[in-house]
Amino acid sequence: MVRHVIIGGISMERKFSFLIVDDEASCRDLCLQFIRSFGHRAKVARDGHEALSLLRREWFDVALINLRLPKIDGLQLVKMIKSEKPSPQIIVLTGYGPIGTAVEAMRLGAHHHRSSGAEGKRGDAGG
Repeated sequence: MVRHVIIGGISMERKFSFLIVDDEASCRDLCLQFIRSFGHRAKVARDGHEALSLLRREWFDVALINLRLPKIDGLQLVKMIKSEKPSPQIIVLTGYGPIGTAVEAMRLGAHHHRSSGAEGKRGDAGG
């Protein structure tokens, strides 16, 4: 049975290769399991340096990038990836979603920005 799902304009009927860049193991694992459940190839990176190393060695159709990363933040990583031609489609993920960050990610070449909306639930105390 072929499952047909569209994620951010990417049809999940065709088989794609994904790079998941997130410093939180639980998020990486959840994305990895979901993507592989549709029969796609996926690899993970814990930070921007690891992601760039993987991108230099192999092609990925899509990069899912968390904005908050150690060493190289997600926006810097988007900019570095988009400077290479060709570059994968980029989807930026974050639990902290100020609109300015979404605009900046799109300006740098990310196709989508997904936020969990956690920032709005934190309240004014910031904690």
